[in-house]
Amino acid sequence: MKLTVLGSASGVPVPERNSSSYWIETSESAYLIDAGDGTARQIVRFGLDANRLDGVFISHMHSDHAAGLFMLLQLMHQTGRKNPFRIYLPEGVLPGFESVFRFFQIFREKWPYGFNCLPVSEGTFFQSGKFEMTAILNGHLFQNKIFAEKAGVGTDACSFAFREKPGKFVIYTSDIDSLNHLSGWKQQTQLLISECTHVDIETVIRFAEEKAIPQILLTHIPPQIESVKDTYQDRSDPPSVKFASDGKWFEV
Repeated sequence: MKLTVLGSASGVPVPERNSSSYWIETSESAYLIDAGDGTARQIVRFGLDANRLDGVFISHMHSDHAAGLFMLLQLMHQTGRKNPFRIYLPEGVLPGFESVFRFFQIFREKWPYGFNCLPVSEGTFFQSGKFEMTAILNGHLFQNKIFAEKAGVGTDACSFAFREKPGKFVIYTSDIDSLNHLSGWKQQTQLLISECTHVDIETVIRFAEEKAIPQILLTHIPPQIESVKDTYQDRSDPPSVKFASDGKWFEV
């Protein structure tokens, strides 16, 4: 399984990093986790074929994780996609989110490929061949609960654990309020992909030590972290710590 970072920025736009998105390539197919603004451009930039994608998994509905969906759909339309495409979204925005497409002049009846919006539900919600995806709810959006209820939308936010069986799990935290929602995770995990905007790096390292996770990939990187990266990458003790950068890829 190969992971390519398409976007590693925090919610603050910066010149050298795109908004959050990650390309997962298995022996059978390819998927995206999150599709922040500019994802379609990054796919083209790094020589990837969007029409190989079977689907996208959106962790939560902040724009730096989901605003690139519409241009992604357009890219596949313009490059002749024929196969259906699956969009997995937090349950709390369905079915209302589907009404948004028409405002972007995206009409199912006109497009040559079908796409469906499906719910991300807690637990193992997706399996295809050897690939499986598990969602673990976190509290990142709970601060918006009052406003969200008035607007008729949910505050669902998920971390994901995924693997190509029988390989080891990769955990992707997305954006979080803390790592407490992962305290009960017991599966052997090879790689922790963690944001470092809403949780400090030392906390991430301690969590990886407790769970015996040998590798950390830090992402969702705010500008103030750029100057201290070498401090953590020079660690001699496990877990190893790396910082994501756009276009960097990893074999898992």
